[in-house]
Amino acid sequence: MNIYPDCRHFSKKEYDERTARLRAAIAARGADAMVIHTMSNICWLCGLECVMPGKYFMMVVPVSGAVQLLIQSFEVHNARINTYLAEEQITQYALTQDYAEDYVAASVRLIEKIGLTDAKLLFEMHSASAGVNTFLRMKELLCKAKFEDAQMCVEYTRSIKTKAEIECIRKAAEIASSGIMNAVQAAGEGVRDSEIAAAAYKSMVGAGSEYMCLPPIVTLGRRSGIPHTTDDGTVAQKGDSVLLEFGACYKRYTGVTMRTVSIGEPTDTVKTLFAAAKRSVENTISRMRPGADGGAIADSSEKLIAKEAERYLWHGCYGYSVGLGFPSNWEDAPIVIRQGDHFALEAGMVFHVSTTFRDIAVHGVTVSETVLVTQNGCEVLTSARRELFIK
Repeated sequence: MNIYPDCRHFSKKEYDERTARLRAAIAARGADAMVIHTMSNICWLCGLECVMPGKYFMMVVPVSGAVQLLIQSFEVHNARINTYLAEEQITQYALTQDYAEDYVAASVRLIEKIGLTDAKLLFEMHSASAGVNTFLRMKELLCKAKFEDAQMCVEYTRSIKTKAEIECIRKAAEIASSGIMNAVQAAGEGVRDSEIAAAAYKSMVGAGSEYMCLPPIVTLGRRSGIPHTTDDGTVAQKGDSVLLEFGACYKRYTGVTMRTVSIGEPTDTVKTLFAAAKRSVENTISRMRPGADGGAIADSSEKLIAKEAERYLWHGCYGYSVGLGFPSNWEDAPIVIRQGDHFALEAGMVFHVSTTFRDIAVHGVTVSETVLVTQNGCEVLTSARRELFIK
């Protein structure tokens, strides 16, 4: 009797189609197989999940033949409940109280076992889960193999979402939008930023969000003018801006949205910055369609906010690819709408489209949406009211 429940989010057919797309990309590079260590890429290919994505996992995807997974013995049950893989496709390396097996040596044995001793292998040089030492040892032990940088081959492949993936992002975007509106409702003079964050957590988790790639970001007052700060118990005062950035997660897919709340009547600066941010986001969205050039879209939005961008802190990114992820990153591919990056948008791409201005240590002002590129244009998946909220 099989004691393992089937917790897969997608059908085997879905995973087979994803793998086929990757095999084609590997073959186009003239390689025999790809060695994958990044958890989000492994999850995309077979469904594996683990709340400790920094552990050592390895998947081998040959151009032909069954994919293979190497996994720590303590984590093997996650493979059995979350993936479609048969037992013969799962190899364990031991980790017990008394013994820790050399996982690089185990990786090499698996690669040799499936006949790739002298193959051309694409290797994820960028993976945080397999550092330089792992690569150098593997290259030394597989001295007949030829290694080549994969150059984010999986990430580019999965940047075009399937219908099933889009539905997951749509659900996550819906949850994130409700989280924003609940946070707005909770905000007010005398309220701690942690109370606003708690309202967001309760709303999003209650609506079905899994653990998120990033916690809900709630930063207010002077802290809202500092990038990547979040709640620390600061009490909202009249005149403060509250910057909200939420990415809910459904089946490991994230939908992101950002909004600004003013505690009391906003200053003229805050009004001006919000209007500019909104203008930028709306222009970017209006130009998103298959074949549109990302760099040209950024150029057009830049012209609309040149004055604000010159004076205030602005990171210059008008949109970036989002999708399947694990902490601490919901970006799924290095595809960015910004000046100088010329690429053609394709149907099935999903972007977090945002503009944020920071008057350093004074105010932070933002607005964003998660946007799907469709066959005929684009669709905004998030739905919170696109306005400067006043509480």
